[in-house]
Amino acid sequence: MERRDSKKNVENEKATKGVWNGWGEYMQAKIQKLDNQFKEDVPQRLKDRDVPKIFEGVVIHVNGYTVPPADELRRLIYQYGGRYQQYYSKRSVTHIIATNLPNSKIQELSCMVKKPSLGGIHTERPPPALTQDIIGAPSMNAALVSSAGMQPRRGDSSTSDFPAITPSKGNDVCHEDSKMESDKDRKCLGLIAEGDNSSATTSECQDFGDNEEVIAFGAGINNISEKDFFPVQTSVSTHDVFKKPGALSSMPTANDANFVSEFYNNSRLHYLSTWGAEFKKYTSDIIKCSTAKGFKSRGLGRVGPHGRVIMHIDMDSFFVSVTLRDKPHLRGKPIAVCHAGKGDSTNDQGQTSPRKPSSFFSSMSEIASCSYEARAAGVRNGMFLGSARKLCPDIHCVPYLFEEYRKVSQRLYDILMAYSHEIEAVSCDEAYIDVSETLEEDESPTQLAEKIRGEIKESTGCTASVGIGANVLLARMCTRVAKPNGCYHIAATDDINQFMGTQKATDLPGVGWALGQKLETLGVKTCVDLQKLTLRTLQREFGPKTGLLLHQYCRGVDERTLKTERERKSVSAEINYGIRFTKESEVVNFINELAKEVQKRLQALETRGRCITLKVGGMDPCVLS
Repeated sequence: MERRDSKKNVENEKATKGVWNGWGEYMQAKIQKLDNQFKEDVPQRLKDRDVPKIFEGVVIHVNGYTVPPADELRRLIYQYGGRYQQYYSKRSVTHIIATNLPNSKIQELSCMVKKPSLGGIHTERPPPALTQDIIGAPSMNAALVSSAGMQPRRGDSSTSDFPAITPSKGNDVCHEDSKMESDKDRKCLGLIAEGDNSSATTSECQDFGDNEEVIAFGAGINNISEKDFFPVQTSVSTHDVFKKPGALSSMPTANDANFVSEFYNNSRLHYLSTWGAEFKKYTSDIIKCSTAKGFKSRGLGRVGPHGRVIMHIDMDSFFVSVTLRDKPHLRGKPIAVCHAGKGDSTNDQGQTSPRKPSSFFSSMSEIASCSYEARAAGVRNGMFLGSARKLCPDIHCVPYLFEEYRKVSQRLYDILMAYSHEIEAVSCDEAYIDVSETLEEDESPTQLAEKIRGEIKESTGCTASVGIGANVLLARMCTRVAKPNGCYHIAATDDINQFMGTQKATDLPGVGWALGQKLETLGVKTCVDLQKLTLRTLQREFGPKTGLLLHQYCRGVDERTLKTERERKSVSAEINYGIRFTKESEVVNFINELAKEVQKRLQALETRGRCITLKVGGMDPCVLS
């Protein structure tokens, strides 16, 4: 007795002083306090009533908006022997009450999820809220029946088809019990009807025993019809909050009109990939037709006195440079091109106020391109705007100018095609050209590169950097040295091993994140570290082919040739954003729209396909299997 009193006094002292041994002890005490407060809130007359403890051993947690509301569910659960827990815990909570759950929550579930319907409490048996899953595999349903201490009626479990689930048509099922004493108990619980209750009236009571089927989500997936696609949001006539504008997220979905066209019109990745393929075809067609003009060829395979000369031309911060042509007042300032700059005239004025709202640093808009001033502050392409603002609060946001990007890219390739018919289009702002046959004897590679850069600047208003080397690898590495707005040439007579030794190993072609991590475990950070490893060691660690390439690349050896002609092997369109279907007809309409997009691309390329591939992805692979 003395120990109990002593422990209680210590807990009271902690509660008074607010002193706890870590966050876990504090939360444990808080949950206990809420539980005690809840018990005290229950009217004494309800505690004294002799009611069956049909929820004994059940601990519920309410997630989100429900009908009945969380307070009503809490009262009823406690009245009939259960417990309510404000904070979800995998250890103690046995059931989650929810109308809808996001996929991220579904992946973490370790208990059953129920709809909030509590009809049938007056029958003094477990109501359907404990016998019907919102989600869950058939194995979870079996565990549910076991934990509830019940056996399903023969024939209740469905494994061949989905039961049809439709929202209530304005008929709230009421349960009037003459034994209930309070006015609150006599009120309609506003339950969501299961199935088609169009013939039900508010004066009739629905027995849960007539609707006790266990929903085996995922069973009979081959027999789905349009009636089996049910809305995620259930409409209730007495709660119009869901019908108000702005109550739900305004995120566009695949059900919206012109969704496919609008999606691609606002997707920078779509433009980049489309333009890349377009310019590859453009240069390839010119080479095939031999219509390139402005260069003097020495003959196929012949090179000038400078040997083989490859130039790598790369526009400097392409998106930013195009924007600065019309906004010279932003030159020299940190700039980011992203969707956050669309339709907001204040974005290019910067944010210099010392006070900034929290939302200022939480923007999820992705940066497509940033100026070198922003990069000096740590900002990188692909970074979220909120994170970039933490590094550079005064960064200026500007919108995309897709049409202008397209015009500048076209002019760039027109200029390059005038200097060589050996050209490899990499993207809309990057290309390799082989000027070995067209370079004059009295002209150095650097002089020709400066001439090209000057013409690009004069014609487009944007700057470009050029790297020059004897092969593709060296030209690419020289561009890294030349940027921004410069030119760098390493000749065959220079110390190539020393030059390559200063480059990062992760900058070599084909070295991605995984290979870079493995190189780091071997103590390799730069190419000079890689040069110290023998060919045998590299092939043992990375395989014969990759090991040989690493051994050659770190020494500046590259036998690749320019890919001047590329055969298009496939034409496709893919969308994995905003896919929210509720009916089979919506699926059909979306596939038709996506097929029209592929047809439009085929017509633009003047080609036709021989095989059609349909790729379908799901948020939860386990359910689809």
